[in-house]
Amino acid sequence: MEERPVPKSQADGEDLAPTQPFPTLPAALVPQALSPDEAWGPTDADREACREKIATLRNEGVFTPPSAGGSLIIPGNIGGLHWGGVAFDPAHGLLIVPANRLPAIVTLVPADEYESYKDAHPDQETTRQRGAPFAMSRTFLRSPSGLPCSPPPFGTLTAIDAKTGKVRWEVPLGKMPSPKAPADWGSINLGGPLATAGGIVFIGASMDPTLRAFDIETGDEVWKGELPASARSVPASFTAPDGKQYVVVAAGGHSAEFGPLDNAVVAFRLP
Repeated sequence: MEERPVPKSQADGEDLAPTQPFPTLPAALVPQALSPDEAWGPTDADREACREKIATLRNEGVFTPPSAGGSLIIPGNIGGLHWGGVAFDPAHGLLIVPANRLPAIVTLVPADEYESYKDAHPDQETTRQRGAPFAMSRTFLRSPSGLPCSPPPFGTLTAIDAKTGKVRWEVPLGKMPSPKAPADWGSINLGGPLATAGGIVFIGASMDPTLRAFDIETGDEVWKGELPASARSVPASFTAPDGKQYVVVAAGGHSAEFGPLDNAVVAFRLP
């Protein structure tokens, strides 16, 4: 770890630490900055809209504080690495890490303007901050088409050597809901992996309704199973009284706009 200078707050009365700890290994798994020239989109109009939006934001890379004019936060509020956590395979010495590459915009809203701002921006998540002079409003940085303004892959699965901190392999994870989205775009994901003693990694997490299995040594996808809805969860494994091994996962879905919702627990029997 090493301490590095980070941007100062522009909000009255808020003093931030002048430095933050940065790990030297492993290397960052997701981009730590996004300039207007790096704006992405599936069409020229999308890219131009993203460039123009990024240019209006406070944008000083990782640890850019929220601001009244809007700050670009990268990684965004769902990671990078997120609440799904990691899996560890002690036999191979590998950490298996799902991550997102989805920047966000965070805006400080004066507390007395909370109601009017929330009414004027129904597409943003705006909440009060108890005891603070500001409310918080955030939204993902997306193009008019709805896709992220950052280049794909939007979601990845990475294997890190626990001894060296080096990346062993990295692959796009899942598929975005659009039928036109190629597989190498990956998917925004929320959920964690399961590493088994047989050298297989199981993970749902992505927006498409699929449980996938990867070879832990290579990252190659070796199997996938269809689910009734996306699995925003962490798989589990057990051995039944008959000696058969099963992998189970909760398939409840993401937001309804991205696909069906359900309340299913799905079990797959391993051969």
